[in-house]
Amino acid sequence: MRYIGLDIATVTGWSFFEDDNLLERGSIQLISSMDLPQKLHYFHLELKHLIERLKPEFCFIEDVFLGISGAKTLAYLARLNGVAINTCFEILQERVRLYEPAYWKANSFAGLNGQSKKWEIQLAVVNHYNIPITGNFDSISDKIREFELLIDSKKYYIKEKQKEISKYNNFLNRKRNPLSDIEKLDVKKNIIDNKKSISHEKSELKKLQQTFDKHMEKVKNDIAAQTGLTDNIADSCGIAYCGYKEVR
Repeated sequence: MRYIGLDIATVTGWSFFEDDNLLERGSIQLISSMDLPQKLHYFHLELKHLIERLKPEFCFIEDVFLGISGAKTLAYLARLNGVAINTCFEILQERVRLYEPAYWKANSFAGLNGQSKKWEIQLAVVNHYNIPITGNFDSISDKIREFELLIDSKKYYIKEKQKEISKYNNFLNRKRNPLSDIEKLDVKKNIIDNKKSISHEKSELKKLQQTFDKHMEKVKNDIAAQTGLTDNIADSCGIAYCGYKEVR
């Protein structure tokens, strides 16, 4: 079975397979100086030539995600998506499939889920197809585990503090054996202190997430530099593999 995966964007990633063998991969990059009709026609021609050259039996395309921020971006991607569907359907007829991002991620490579990030998909593709890569990428798993442990510990701390606040609020609101005025002041102080602790931990959690995201952005770029496997191409591989598993 020969099939192609498409991740539609300004730079559309594509990947071409026979069974579970990755044969070719690349991108269709639109020319920014063109107006919209020119871009759409150019995209149609490039994709048509690609499909006619590769002669896939199936085409698997990422569907437009309605959660994309910005109506302009959503409308633009929807137009490109419509061109891709129409172009592929002209040649392949009913052998065109669409997959929402969360669905194909959860139903493609081992270890991925509906919320998997770009670098996770890149690594999954590298591992699944044994794409040669240098560097100490084994340490990435250790870094991820370290990050997850820190995240979990902070989340647990916040949850426990929230429980304490709930407990103190119950003390303040109880009708039987009500607290004295002095006890109420002490309880209110504890609530304020716990809220401050929660606010601090949430701030630290946000900083930790940003630090980790920056680190993994470098990893993502390093993978692309070494292999040519950009995040858009990696996504197209995941989309294709999801389709392959369903159709075969």
